Amino acid sequence: MRNTPHMLAPEHALLKNLPPHQRKRFETALQLIHSTQGSALAWQEVARRSAISPYHFHRQFTRVFNETPGSYLSRVQLQWAVSMLLDSPQRKVTDIALACGFSSSQALAKALQRELQQTAKAIKVIGKSGTLDQVRSVLEPLAHRVPSNQNPLEIQLAENLPCRLEVLEERALHIERLPDISFEELCERLGDKLYSRAILTPVKLLDAPWEDCIQWFGSWCPVVTESAKHKRVPAGEYLTCECYIASDMGYMAALEGMEKQAKRLDVCPDWDGLCVEQILEIDDSMTGGIVLRVEVPVRR
Repeated sequence: MRNTPHMLAPEHALLKNLPPHQRKRFETALQLIHSTQGSALAWQEVARRSAISPYHFHRQFTRVFNETPGSYLSRVQLQWAVSMLLDSPQRKVTDIALACGFSSSQALAKALQRELQQTAKAIKVIGKSGTLDQVRSVLEPLAHRVPSNQNPLEIQLAENLPCRLEVLEERALHIERLPDISFEELCERLGDKLYSRAILTPVKLLDAPWEDCIQWFGSWCPVVTESAKHKRVPAGEYLTCECYIASDMGYMAALEGMEKQAKRLDVCPDWDGLCVEQILEIDDSMTGGIVLRVEVPVRR
């Protein structure tokens, strides 16, 4: 991985202080869990493939992650499903359920009702037309908590998110059509070609319902007169950060962390400006994730 970004993935934070041999085994276990998303792999099989006896795996996993391996598996399966429901509302619920390791759409429906008191249909509506607060309402209950009565660990990790103020020159984006696919599918399709792309969002629309949000996707190019094929990003002062995220909750934590840092630095968003988001790296180890650079124009 490039220069170490600020980690907003709970698993990385919880493993970093373990002895190397123990950390390696858990990394293997997590890689197995997250790379076999639709297989409904039992935790006992994860333990066996990680060369740990089920007894010791259960005891050590519970101590490190503050939840049993069975509970972790159930929670991340539901995370995957909710992410797909929000991100791909056109996809059939049955397909989402099976892709995330549930035996049927009915099994997914029971889990959603038990943990979120929501239906798959309602979550799809939130993904299409909900506010940021509504999206958070279905993500936060599935976030990692250590201990369980505190804020999600993702939010705690973003509390002191390293941000800096940078004066950036004017830039331009050659606009491309953003495929109507999930973020994961976009990463798979473009791979490292994503590194030269960026997404621009009007700052005033960052909290807007998805259906009202305007975004431009494309690759950097020389500054030219703005046209239907080009979008200029004004020069100015930007609050920037680079962080590693592995979930939708991690992304929301990054935005919240930047908002707190802006207040500490005594700057406020330029509501007429453009937020710039760029993927710097796609990581397929352990839980999988991305290194994301976010730039928010600010004024004093």
